[in-house]
Amino acid sequence: MINPGFYDSDIFDDSANGSEVAPNGSEAAPAQGYADAAPNAGYDGGPEPMPEPAYAQAPPADARMPRPAYAGSSTAAPAPEPAITVIFKDGRAAENIQNYMMNSRTLTNLDGQRYEQISLQEIDLAATEQANHARGVSFEIPSGALR
Repeated sequence: MINPGFYDSDIFDDSANGSEVAPNGSEAAPAQGYADAAPNAGYDGGPEPMPEPAYAQAPPADARMPRPAYAGSSTAAPAPEPAITVIFKDGRAAENIQNYMMNSRTLTNLDGQRYEQISLQEIDLAATEQANHARGVSFEIPSGALR
């Protein structure tokens, strides 16, 4: 539905010729563009901007920067853990393993470049535990391990 009062207005914008009719019927002055606007008399633009400080030139990206000498810590590196002795059920030679992980099924040898998984069923767990305990080496069998 059209509102009949919508087009009724006291102001007629005749922007095509740059003139407007004011509500009292007189013609208003044409609007000025920014380029045509006269500077405002008495306008104080504020103080002059401060000059930017002179910063030192940054070194080039490929420049080598001197590094401070490494202070290091005063404590010595921790001693490596003692190797465990693994005794096998089938009579093969006992094996010394320093870096290993163990779960309820396997003992994994991680020494050097070697990666070997040994089933706990192949290891005489009681003899291995006794041999390591006698040497003062901690060797704990995980709970739930296959015996």
